[in-house]
Amino acid sequence: MRRIAAPSVKIIMIPPPATQVFCPAKPIDRSHFPKILLNCRPPEKGSWHKELYVFFIFLYNLCEYFHTEGEPIVSFLIAMAGKGGTGKTTVAGMLLRYLLEHGKKPVLAVDADANSNLNEVLGLTVDSSVGAAREEMKKSGGMVDMTKDQLIEMRINQCLVEADGFDLIAMGQPEGPGCYCAANNLVARFMDVLAKNYPYILMDNEAGMEHMSRLTTNKVDLLMLVSDPSWRGIQAARRLKDLAQALKVVVGRPVLIVNRVTNGLSSRTMDEIATQGLELAGLIPEDSQVAEFDRQGRPTFTLPADSPALKGAYAIFDRLLT
Repeated sequence: MRRIAAPSVKIIMIPPPATQVFCPAKPIDRSHFPKILLNCRPPEKGSWHKELYVFFIFLYNLCEYFHTEGEPIVSFLIAMAGKGGTGKTTVAGMLLRYLLEHGKKPVLAVDADANSNLNEVLGLTVDSSVGAAREEMKKSGGMVDMTKDQLIEMRINQCLVEADGFDLIAMGQPEGPGCYCAANNLVARFMDVLAKNYPYILMDNEAGMEHMSRLTTNKVDLLMLVSDPSWRGIQAARRLKDLAQALKVVVGRPVLIVNRVTNGLSSRTMDEIATQGLELAGLIPEDSQVAEFDRQGRPTFTLPADSPALKGAYAIFDRLLT
């Protein structure tokens, strides 16, 4: 479910007079372009793919020239963070389901964990990642008659996986050796353009929150720190909260969610939460159905409505988002 944005584009393939009239120098969201345009790779000059691509962009910008934009979408960004093994990604899937069921859509789900598996939780297949697009831009540069800006923009849109009420994009592996400054700046720029098409953004982060630190907005409305019931898990959640501040990420409200709870929290754990200054949003109980879904390779996004973990998570989301 991709929404149409109304920014315009700078295209060097159109002769200069037309470019100057119809194409102000701002990035465009091509997420609604026909698939044939997004997936074409012009092999040589004069390719009909390239000519069709250029012609479509020209017509689009001609329409945009006479179009008056409405109010821009202000996205509500929810970031998930937690050490490995806490069930963070499972909780992210529950949150996405909650948003959709409560009409808070469309949602852009961002899998920002290098060990990408949010798609498995959601039951989706991911064929490409932003990290792969970044590598392509760094190693090979632009395509024939296409700048690096246009290449990375097109590749990012190709990474989108469309679903009912939301889109998923995977950030992929972190960069390898060498300088990635230019590539990372382009990725951040076009991710921000893409994000403006969604009223809700859900970002499932890796422990280091590397990708979140590269967003040019650097603002998170709600940071959900997911922990297990252990004392060490609570300490890890506090360190993640401190890390967000060190990365200069502006967090509107950081909260703690304790997952896989069996018999409540020990007094030592409760004291540690208070000592670390964490706001406890709620507890999600241990649920054998979640373990069974994982064992069978079934997406936990489709847990039955009577799942104790799902019901516990929804009670937390009700308090935080209504």
